[in-house]
Amino acid sequence: MSVLEVRNLRVRFDTPRGSVQAVDSISFELDAGETLALVGESGSGKSATALALLSLLPRPPAVVETGEAWFGGRDLLTLSSRELQVIRGREIGYVFQDPTSSLHPLMTIGAQLCEVLAIHEHLPRQQARQRAVAALAEVCIPEPEARLSAFPHELSGGMRQRAMIAMALLCRPKVLIADEPTTALDVTVQAQILDLLRELQQRHGTAILWITHDLALVAGFADRVSVMYAGSIVESAATRELFARPAHPYTLGLLRSIPSLTSPTDAPLESIAGSPPDPTQTIRGCAFHPRCAFRAPMCIATRPALSPVSRGGDPQSAAASTLVTLSGRRVACFEAGRVLAASASQGARTWAPT
Repeated sequence: MSVLEVRNLRVRFDTPRGSVQAVDSISFELDAGETLALVGESGSGKSATALALLSLLPRPPAVVETGEAWFGGRDLLTLSSRELQVIRGREIGYVFQDPTSSLHPLMTIGAQLCEVLAIHEHLPRQQARQRAVAALAEVCIPEPEARLSAFPHELSGGMRQRAMIAMALLCRPKVLIADEPTTALDVTVQAQILDLLRELQQRHGTAILWITHDLALVAGFADRVSVMYAGSIVESAATRELFARPAHPYTLGLLRSIPSLTSPTDAPLESIAGSPPDPTQTIRGCAFHPRCAFRAPMCIATRPALSPVSRGGDPQSAAASTLVTLSGRRVACFEAGRVLAASASQGARTWAPT
């Protein structure tokens, strides 16, 4: 059952250089206890999508043009600031990209945790302090009671991130939005954070919207992956299926750019040729076609819709993206059949999530 359903979300930023379509007709669903990863290059619209759901984008320059975000029978995009304040932190938790700038530098960790409980659950000071200690212990912060008196700058990057996660999970939210929560952490701490979130998700049944540019990171963590490019979702599939056989050229390029332990040590790293489109310019046709090795004349003139895609079919057919698949994966590509054939014959990646 879906706890969050986003339909046709469009967000633009009005800048001195012109309007930027940061989010272009995004739709997705998130089920209870599920992890959905939004992945893509920086600037693809991942963070703007998540921030728009809770009205955290500055207005202006941000403008939510259209869309619905259904949560608990209410459209988040139509709620007042007061109504959203009840939901933020209580029913939907948010872990921001950088805990250094997200935590208040002049307030102790304990004061910030207790403030959440005072606002949302109206707990008295002593009871809120006990809950705060338990929350820090739950995210494996050593000596949690002593850490309540620490300021953010007195904690390491990993500890600050854990404190942010503890704050986001204090009220046992139904949905946790985690926006690049491990970007600034070393790989050891990244693994610890992922294990922690997986354990907490299993314990409380929290749905997680995971935002990252790192496909390798979500390989063994997410249930489903939606790949974003130029403000739109270009492919959505179960994680195992997407890693085994990508159906969009951009997804294929992202997977091939991940370093492999089985490649020769002197082999050059693969990259996606070209650059993302200028966001201030109107995009005609498929936004990825200038960088795409599979493009056809139709790709230049017509924008493909996000449609069901089959594993088989005529690999040369521009209609391959309209065939139904058992897994329900979707892709915005006229040449999905050719991409699937290429990924099957050449191998998009020699490993897949377990």
